[in-house]
Amino acid sequence: MSTTGAKMCWQSTGDDVYIKDTKADGHRAGGYYATDRGSYGWCENTKGANTTVKCNLELEEPDMIDFYAARCEGTCAPFGSTALNKSGWKRVAV
Repeated sequence: MSTTGAKMCWQSTGDDVYIKDTKADGHRAGGYYATDRGSYGWCENTKGANTTVKCNLELEEPDMIDFYAARCEGTCAPFGSTALNKSGWKRVAV
């Protein structure tokens, strides 16, 4: 899933997310997640435009995970409080 400046991909084997910064604009790309078991958090890419970072979430075997990509002003705070723009939530079965 993506929004201007950020792309997030989920890989269920290994509980990994990949965050790509897709725009050279000085902002960070981030990804947010929440599970049906109450886990939540974020991953951010601070390496700059056209780079991708991998974050291992080490989740407790959830049945569902919701996530979205965001472009942030400064540090990506929980659930997008610093998000300049974000994609809609996407839900996937794990």
